[in-house]
Amino acid sequence: MLTPATAGKTLSEERLRAFVKCSEYYYRGGEHRGSFFLEVAKATYERVVVTSLRKPHSIIDYHKILLKVMALKGQEEDLLEPQINAYLNQCTLYLKDLFEVLPIQNYIPIYGPIAPVVRVSKTPIQLQISGLLRSQTTQTLHAIAFVPASNAYEHCIANDPALHLKLKILKPFVAKHMRSGRPQVKMHVFAHDKRNQMVYECYDSNQTNLTLLKRIEGVIKTIETGHHYPVLPCLYKCPYKSNCYPNE
Repeated sequence: MLTPATAGKTLSEERLRAFVKCSEYYYRGGEHRGSFFLEVAKATYERVVVTSLRKPHSIIDYHKILLKVMALKGQEEDLLEPQINAYLNQCTLYLKDLFEVLPIQNYIPIYGPIAPVVRVSKTPIQLQISGLLRSQTTQTLHAIAFVPASNAYEHCIANDPALHLKLKILKPFVAKHMRSGRPQVKMHVFAHDKRNQMVYECYDSNQTNLTLLKRIEGVIKTIETGHHYPVLPCLYKCPYKSNCYPNE
């Protein structure tokens, strides 16, 4: 029996997205990560959830939390003050829209950011969930995720492999309500467009796509074979493009 190429490794959702984008990009070590802007918004939201768990029923100043996150992330990226101020203004507006769509005070926080691991075929995959909330009126579980999709975002989000794996692993934690048929889990997905404005989509466990889950398993099995090949024609801006097209 051949040893899978992923033996001894845990695949991150960024690496999984990289393979779906281009197997050659994955092979070269590429990761499909969110932008700096999205990472700041994600880290801020996660800190808000953790704060609400530690201090329930208190008023949370998310702008104060954003300032701390921006100072830390800006230092890591070595940004100049004008750049930090521009990102700060954009993130403030983004988070304002986010908390209007999903006001945290209307829910019961359950967990802060978690990184569950799910095994598909022979490969463990580590997922990222930024927060888990419970409805105040029903038992429905609300999960929050951020997706790096800034172009053709509806298609990118709907076909994001990590999204469907998250719905699959969370669904068994809530009993099915036979009478109403309400979903056991709702996944609130946030991204941004090219102007850094909020993009929001919501999927639930009643929309579980078994065909897509089968395709995801097929993708993982392909990763395990170690096969990789460039996309033709390649429309991506990629640091490894010269490896695929040395004469360009």
